[in-house]
Amino acid sequence: MAEADRPPQPVRPSLLKRAARKMARLAYRMVLPIVRPLAFRTRRYLTQGIQDELNRTAAVAQGVNDELRRMQAELAHEIRHAHATGREVLQMTAESVQHQILVNAHHWHTVGYKDAQALSAGLHQSIQVSRESIRDEVLLLQEATAAELRALMKESREAIRSVAEDHAFNEFSRLDRLEHLATISARRVAVHSDQDRVLLKSEVGYVLCADSDHAVLAGLLDTGDLERGTRLLIQQFVGRGNVFVDVGAHLGLLSLAAARAMHGHGKIFAFEPFPNTRAMLKRSFWLNGLSDMIEVHGAAVSNNIGETKLFLGATSGHHSIFALDLPADYETSSIDVRTVTLDSALPAGLTVDLLKIDAEGAELDIMEGAKSLLANNPEIALIVELGPSHLRRVGHSLDHWLGAFAKSGFVYRAINPDTGVLEYVTQEQLGQAESTNLFFARNGSVAWKKLGFDV
Repeated sequence: MAEADRPPQPVRPSLLKRAARKMARLAYRMVLPIVRPLAFRTRRYLTQGIQDELNRTAAVAQGVNDELRRMQAELAHEIRHAHATGREVLQMTAESVQHQILVNAHHWHTVGYKDAQALSAGLHQSIQVSRESIRDEVLLLQEATAAELRALMKESREAIRSVAEDHAFNEFSRLDRLEHLATISARRVAVHSDQDRVLLKSEVGYVLCADSDHAVLAGLLDTGDLERGTRLLIQQFVGRGNVFVDVGAHLGLLSLAAARAMHGHGKIFAFEPFPNTRAMLKRSFWLNGLSDMIEVHGAAVSNNIGETKLFLGATSGHHSIFALDLPADYETSSIDVRTVTLDSALPAGLTVDLLKIDAEGAELDIMEGAKSLLANNPEIALIVELGPSHLRRVGHSLDHWLGAFAKSGFVYRAINPDTGVLEYVTQEQLGQAESTNLFFARNGSVAWKKLGFDV
């Protein structure tokens, strides 16, 4: 046989490809028992809420149908009752006429033909009027009952439609939120960087965190946020050209949120006394291309210019210039840091739109060192963390703390930690909470209008 006439030989896969296929089949068989229950539970979680809402909607619809059947039965009963009443009235009218005829029968023999004819016509007319009156009453009753039934049916249909629309909106919102969180979680990773730091992607951009700061790392890996409600409010409040002052900036998450909301046009003054945290804050702004917007001050803000001890907490967000109540197995440590006042550190005549204070008990000292800033900025808004445990630690009562803000004309509302919506919270509720971020502004300030809120 000629070489050209020979059938082509099948190409056998290489040894490496055959081994790879065997490994893939083996991995598939090993992963399948794990992935299948996980996929089943995920699908059940995503659909369970929808099924429950559908069951509740069906129950509402069944209740409305039962009510409509009851109304129809009552209408039929009323119509039957009206007909029975009409028959009784007609019967009584006929009996009355018959009695009148019998009583006056002897008179018919003596009256003339014309008088008898007139009497008969009068009786006939009386019976006709009674019949028409009863018929009109029955028709009016039927029309009124039918109109009431139609109104009830229309109201029931609108209620069912409203329930269905609310159910659909809630379920679609929930699915959108789940999809959003799933997408974020898929992208959220922690990459070990230099100098014992970890790089993460948060809701506002890339941030650096110390690899030993486990509480902060857990929060960022879980949700991508540390103070979601406050972050949402800041993004709603600030805009292009605004000035944001961040006292106790920590890792800079809220400063990054403000920078994003300003779209690169604005100014941020951040104060962070702890050197390692401050260095990560500056690096994070550089990573996100926002270095030109921020001015970082390496000092603690207080009511004087000088030096003080910064007591280190169990996590980087709890450092304070006041002694801390630490767990018994945690070693107390501190470092020396500079102190400044806002009046001395910020440019004279600066217009500030929003001032955030998170200082673990030093809030009133910071306010005392910002008298000129607050007096020269009547439209300024404040976001201040209130922690009853911090107040007890530094010797302030809640009345005294809130009163200091009230003396400067500020009114407060609580920031919902999940949605950022402003809420009215009583002083008693504030004293019972572990911590609450409060939004302050003066009466009549445009700050309230920015958030669509009327005090």
